[in-house]
Amino acid sequence: MLDLAIQVGHGLAWLHHHNFVHHNMKPSNVLLCNPGLVKLWKYGQPDAMTRAYASPEQLEGGECSATTDIWSWAVSVLHMFVGRVVWHSGPDAAGVLRRYVRSGPAVAGIPMMPGRLCGILEKCLRKDPRQRPAGIDEVGKVLEGAYEEVVGTRYVSPEDREAASPAPQENGSGQAEQQPGAAANERSWSSRRRPNRGPNAGPRRGSSHRRRP
Repeated sequence: MLDLAIQVGHGLAWLHHHNFVHHNMKPSNVLLCNPGLVKLWKYGQPDAMTRAYASPEQLEGGECSATTDIWSWAVSVLHMFVGRVVWHSGPDAAGVLRRYVRSGPAVAGIPMMPGRLCGILEKCLRKDPRQRPAGIDEVGKVLEGAYEEVVGTRYVSPEDREAASPAPQENGSGQAEQQPGAAANERSWSSRRRPNRGPNAGPRRGSSHRRRP
């Protein structure tokens, strides 16, 4: 779960560094690919807001920025650890996080969120965008620290894991044997999707809206 949260953060960082705002960051806009790679899609669509993951400024018709995506990323991560959406709109998520810290997940069998992750989500879910982390890179550093505490090893991205894995061996025909699970198999959290491209950012649909300076 931490790996997924980190990779989604990396995807948002790529978008923000290229002056894009996702506008509709939510679990169904995250593609799960083989082998263990996460990518984003359906970004850059200002009118595609989903109420349950929307930030206060989105619901109020205000200007969106990278901190808007940071809010929606935090709500998406909260969804993972709670187990289901138990709130009506994005601004309710901050209260849900406080209840989660006291009571735990809404669905049995889901591990508790690490304390460091709770702390960074609290910052990401502040109503005033100026009080949230300035960039998703700042969030990523905290997450990777939490990952190392929980797993006991330094976080390694899927690309680096794949690069460090043994090369496929050739079969008798002189062709490389396909490893189990290596076939294209991209899907969202809830359904299968078409292949995408780009470093943690899938094929964009809709407008070419860019984040304002």
